[in-house]
Amino acid sequence: MTKKAILLLMAALLTLAAMAVPSLAGAVQDDHSNLFVAIYPQTNLICMNERYILRFCNVCSVFVDANTYPPLGHKWGDWKETTKPTCQADGVMTRTCTGYNCTAAETKTIDKLGGACQWVQDIMVTFPATCTERAYQMKKCSVCGTTEKQPLAGAANDPLGHDFKPVEKTAATDTAKGYQSQACKRCPEVEKKNEHSAAQCGADNPAASTDPALWKWINDVTVAPTCTTEGSEKKDCNVCGRKQTKVIPKAHTWNTGDNSAHQCNICNALELHNFVKEDGMDHKCSICAKTLAHTWVKDDATNHKCSVCNAKEKHEGSWVLDDSINHKCSICNQKEAHKWISFMITDLKYVTHHMCSVCTQEEAHKWSKNDPNNHECTVTTCAVEESHNYAINTPVLGRQTCLICQREEAM
Repeated sequence: MTKKAILLLMAALLTLAAMAVPSLAGAVQDDHSNLFVAIYPQTNLICMNERYILRFCNVCSVFVDANTYPPLGHKWGDWKETTKPTCQADGVMTRTCTGYNCTAAETKTIDKLGGACQWVQDIMVTFPATCTERAYQMKKCSVCGTTEKQPLAGAANDPLGHDFKPVEKTAATDTAKGYQSQACKRCPEVEKKNEHSAAQCGADNPAASTDPALWKWINDVTVAPTCTTEGSEKKDCNVCGRKQTKVIPKAHTWNTGDNSAHQCNICNALELHNFVKEDGMDHKCSICAKTLAHTWVKDDATNHKCSVCNAKEKHEGSWVLDDSINHKCSICNQKEAHKWISFMITDLKYVTHHMCSVCTQEEAHKWSKNDPNNHECTVTTCAVEESHNYAINTPVLGRQTCLICQREEAM
């Protein structure tokens, strides 16, 4: 069904409704000469769309007739320059329709002027630096009139940066977070609200907290250390105001110096080495890393020690023969009596020697010949016993002599 048919059907229904109401029909003779007009649709764009005009009796509201009007088409106004062409960019011209309730528009390009802009510096006006933008002057093309910012060089023209001041602050407690908002004194910038709990304040690693990096230290005052005086660092938490003070130790720079002391490269102060054991050969200063061989001295029967760093080391493996009674440590000269044990010389029939279990020195047994049954070694820790090995004593008939300990007895 066409739009026109729909409109005619609507008009007929309206007429029937009007005729069904006696007060509308009236008793007065009506020739439907007093008409009113209805335009459909009321917001129609008449340039590009049909209009339907319905006429009704103004007395009884009966539909009289309907007419359709074709689109009128756009009624264009004059072309106007809306974007001026420059040396490097095309311009734009625009015209608009002047028809009722129509917003249609057309555009066309204006060719760019071509060539490079010929800049003229406006040295009379300087725009000062802001928090985020450096100072600048304006420059203008003498050909096309284009203007651009010309930033000014030099540190004096750098952006100022924000100058925040606290505008709202609540201290943190152990159970609740504190916060602080800060506004810039020069521009509308407001710093993001910071917040953390008191337990997080001053944490060495904000990224590890549950609210990472929401606080920072402010009001830093650092006094650098010297060779002879301690430095300090004082700062405040920007959220809850907590203060922290830290001592910075003296800052000598030590060289390795000589065997007794190291020296500061800056102030020439001297300080004794603090030697600690590094290995079996050397000790090392814990401050300047100076290395020096151990100086071993006697300590006890088990160890010798370094007279410089007091490191201990066992004599074990260092014993050498000293004399028939002692062995000694080849490193510190500590003496110790031999510890004799008997051992077998496999190519002899008898046990003839004892040996020191520490230094392996060998020594012949020292036999006692007073026992009628055995002879024994009289050396402490050995005391090996062995039966006598008698032989007839030829010069003295009737007696016999032990071949080992020379004990005599009657046959």
